Amino acid sequence: PTIKAFVPSRKSVKNAKNVEEYQQAREVKDLVRFATSRMPNFVERVKTAQELEAAQAKRREWGLPMVLIFSSSGATSSTLKALSTAYRRRLLVVEHKAGKGGSEVARRFGVTAFPAVLGFPAGQGEPVAFEKKPTYNMLDGFF
Repeated sequence: PTIKAFVPSRKSVKNAKNVEEYQQAREVKDLVRFATSRMPNFVERVKTAQELEAAQAKRREWGLPMVLIFSSSGATSSTLKALSTAYRRRLLVVEHKAGKGGSEVARRFGVTAFPAVLGFPAGQGEPVAFEKKPTYNMLDGFF
């Protein structure tokens, strides 16, 4: 059987989809890699304190709550991609990649262990820490 992915075109105004055919081995690992690489990603990445300030200014301007995820892994996880898509235009999802020694942004919020999640409610400046293991269902309930 033929396996195809219908991926939204980023530049399309009329909700057009690009059709991509799966041409690799019929193994679970390869299928998962194919599917997750084509997931839409609405996570904003911040590297510096200035970029974080810009994201917080956007949050205040739009009146949205914001979630700041501190991670030490290289790529954005499929869990975050899925949640950023589910909460698009209702929640600003921001990710900060910290190196082994931490970063200025992580020190600013007192984050020492990764992954860590901080929630900023709309209209309030004080973050709320997420203390549980960050799984899809737990994060969905927190958001």
